[in-house]
Amino acid sequence: GTEAKPGVDTLGGPGKEGGGEIHFCENTNDTTDICNAQWMMLYTAAAYAPDRLSSSEQKVYTDFFDGFIDRCEHPIVGGMIEDEIQRSRPRVASNKEMLIWLCTIENKCRQRLGMPMTQCRSSRLLQRWRYADGYL
Repeated sequence: GTEAKPGVDTLGGPGKEGGGEIHFCENTNDTTDICNAQWMMLYTAAAYAPDRLSSSEQKVYTDFFDGFIDRCEHPIVGGMIEDEIQRSRPRVASNKEMLIWLCTIENKCRQRLGMPMTQCRSSRLLQRWRYADGYL
């Protein structure tokens, strides 16, 4: 059936029965659930994009976001990333633009969860998601 299994949280990974926390990988890259892992993947892809994308690179990133399938099954924000991508269309002219666009989507999720908003400054986002030496 579709009932929650003991030891598996509602985010699709190991955790407390019947509950899980969405933290958007804000302070850690250690995630054991699909909802938070999706955020890490999307933010990292955006952070490591070029400072300015050529038209062909913009098409690649637009196709990447358009093809994204949201696997999060959280009862409040499950599927929301995919819905917001379709609603607000990817902003892909630069890595900074992509990061701010994703942060705006994150804040919509945070609002729905009753969490405080996060600052969508490109410098802060690049500092969090892209290391100066290029190492993940």
